[in-house]
Amino acid sequence: MLRRATLPGVGLVSTYVRACGGDDAEVAVWLAARARIAAPGASVPVASTAATGLCLPVPPRQLPPGVAGMVGRCRELAELDAATSGSECGLVVVTGGPGVGKTALAVQWAHRATTRFPTASCTSTCAGTVRGSR
Repeated sequence: MLRRATLPGVGLVSTYVRACGGDDAEVAVWLAARARIAAPGASVPVASTAATGLCLPVPPRQLPPGVAGMVGRCRELAELDAATSGSECGLVVVTGGPGVGKTALAVQWAHRATTRFPTASCTSTCAGTVRGSR
């Protein structure tokens, strides 16, 4: 997990893309993008801090809006907190049938946890389809 100003490792990126149904070609695209970002001299968006005159990298904040009035998910939110709080945490997968609120739960938790991940807050849609049904 991103706990400092570093990119996720190649293994984590590969695992994530495959967990979202990606094939070898899609993994290669993601790893190429990671390599471009990691390259020395890569352009990173910056924000100027008027008080200090420093230019700081702008972390991506790409979470969709949270669900207003979510109820009954305290146990699941606590499980996500626990699964991502250790030094050995990795990829967490939320599973369940269609329409049970997996995305709403994940987005709600992500908004609560943004301070724990100061370098990025991003989401990825795993399409929610079965291969060949597109």
